[in-house]
Amino acid sequence: MLRRGGERVLVNMFAAYLVERGVASQYYLIKNKLVAGGESIATWLRVLRALQKS
Repeated sequence: MLRRGGERVLVNMFAAYLVERGVASQYYLIKNKLVAGGESIATWLRVLRALQKS
């Protein structure tokens, strides 16, 4: 169902959702190695915020 790398996309998208909702901080997720890096979370945060504005 998911192509190669699709799982990472879902994890990063969910992590960005948690950060946006205030459940977790981006620093916490990276520090505890729950996600690979901050840049992908930041990208998804920009996407979520752009969708909320429209």
